[in-house]
Amino acid sequence: MNAPVFPDGTVGFALSADSEELLAHGARDLLRYLDAHAGVAIEDVAAALVAVRETRRHRALVRARDRAGLRAAWYFGYSAGRLGWR
Repeated sequence: MNAPVFPDGTVGFALSADSEELLAHGARDLLRYLDAHAGVAIEDVAAALVAVRETRRHRALVRARDRAGLRAAWYFGYSAGRLGWR
């Protein structure tokens, strides 16, 4: 599996769900997984998200170089009202 890597070196993390609320839950779950599994490369997680998940109606893509950037990108999406985090 190859992670979606952009020309600027960021890795793309794609999530999708049947509702905005579930999309937000998926983003939180992803961050919790990465926190609990520090030894797992973010590129491997990004590749798995693309390879094994079905595409749903509500979608989000964030780009990051590392865990801290990924967390910041998801929280930015939330604070900008782009994710249904509550």
